[in-house]
Amino acid sequence: MDSATPYTTLIKTILQEHEAIGRYDLSQPIVTHFIYDDDNAEYLMINVGWNTVWEEYVYGVVFHAWVAEGTVWIARDNVSPSMVGELITRGIPQEHILSAEQQPFIREATAMEVGQPA
Repeated sequence: MDSATPYTTLIKTILQEHEAIGRYDLSQPIVTHFIYDDDNAEYLMINVGWNTVWEEYVYGVVFHAWVAEGTVWIARDNVSPSMVGELITRGIPQEHILSAEQQPFIREATAMEVGQPA
């Protein structure tokens, strides 16, 4: 894979596989929303709803990524198993995946590996 289009297609495919599994947590009235912004090559999976055990509102980003200049930027990957690992397994070179949470100088200095334990 050498362009952004296959990267966005792959991210979307994997998210759609998760979406096909189900949008609802059967034990809680929490809905998982999948947001596909093809115009900006940005993709999200978020949980929204009410947790009846903790009696609190839930709004959490489970996965957030975008593709820019041939790089997949990961802002959040709370998917189990890791979406980053899945992207690598399915053909995106690890060096084309970066964590948006790292400061630029750290990314450059460490050639950081997203999804790998520290």
